[in-house]
Amino acid sequence: MGTLLKKGILYDYLQVQGGAEQVALMLSEYYDGFQQTEGSQQAEGSQLLVSSINPDNFDLSLPAIQKIQTLQSFSSIAPLRILKTIHGFKQSQSYINQFEQVIYSGFYAPLAINQRSYGNNFYYCHTPPRYLYDLKDYYRQKLNVVGRFLLQSYSDWYQPQYEQSLQQMDKVISNSINVQKRLKHYLNIDSVVINPPVNIDRFKWLGQGDYYLSLARLEPYKQVDKIIEAFKQMPDKKLVIASGGSDYERLKQLAVSAPNISFTGWYSEAELVPLLGNAIASVYIAKDEDFGLSPVESQAAGKAVIGLAQGGLLETVRHGETGYLIEPQFEPELITKNLKKGKAIEESYLIDATIKAVEWMTSQRALSLKNKCLENAKNYHPRLFFEKMDVLLNND
Repeated sequence: MGTLLKKGILYDYLQVQGGAEQVALMLSEYYDGFQQTEGSQQAEGSQLLVSSINPDNFDLSLPAIQKIQTLQSFSSIAPLRILKTIHGFKQSQSYINQFEQVIYSGFYAPLAINQRSYGNNFYYCHTPPRYLYDLKDYYRQKLNVVGRFLLQSYSDWYQPQYEQSLQQMDKVISNSINVQKRLKHYLNIDSVVINPPVNIDRFKWLGQGDYYLSLARLEPYKQVDKIIEAFKQMPDKKLVIASGGSDYERLKQLAVSAPNISFTGWYSEAELVPLLGNAIASVYIAKDEDFGLSPVESQAAGKAVIGLAQGGLLETVRHGETGYLIEPQFEPELITKNLKKGKAIEESYLIDATIKAVEWMTSQRALSLKNKCLENAKNYHPRLFFEKMDVLLNND
């Protein structure tokens, strides 16, 4: 077998600077420093393999990025990028068999396990693909007849491969109790919960400006459009939207008549720290969020979170202590039903509830929650994550 590297990390692709991408990079950085001695031989630590890196969102000149191995399958067209990614990981036998242990993450990287002939395999799950499971109806109702046919054909082909790959894992790890329940409900897979690492030490409370902050990726299910509609009715309150995504242009157009709402696009890490550190509070009302790193980052800066009482935020935000949790009017399953009247009621309710929450979260009240936010964020320190990961990986 020769000298083996200790750990390999596989993640789909570095497309945006989201939470899952941060976890993949932090795993690689942590395990890269691990050295193992076997007689006179010394094995390297880890290596991160991704399908591609988006040069628009990642600085390819950074040493940490240059160390990453890629399958050179970048495409700006999402469906083509996905197909190239799946194909690349299914052909990665020579790469993944040089590791004693492989940690997979994402939707498509797990398919590489079928090329694996040695060692242990672990899957760190941020969520099973939501377009296949809990948000299946939500995605389909946004497509025309041809789009629905294509998505169904793709799902029929890909879903069995994904599920078979997970069945072959030695251990499956969920990033939250919410995702643990999804895996059990939809795939009948048991998993252990290890919350993701949040680099809380880089965030600081720096002051209190005059704006609220949205850090959610600009995708439809993140419901940033409802935040925009709420702030359009509060022209005396400022909202800064510091992220990007497929919904960017539509949301900018939605806010074109609101001078109190501004977009920054994706921020670098250095730019994000003062932006968050000087906000009043953050607003994050994503639909049944998997875990949600942004709300924890907000608390690490001493900033309370206005969020939706669903999913991961029920685990990370304490109503009245570290934020304000909006009770959803309907159960998540009912939100996606194609009932025109019900949808209108839900949208109106969420906008009105967001307005109420922002009005409750005054500058003074947000400041009073600062210390509890800082304390709660300590529960997600990277040290705790890697302590738990080390125990799990070393016991297998």
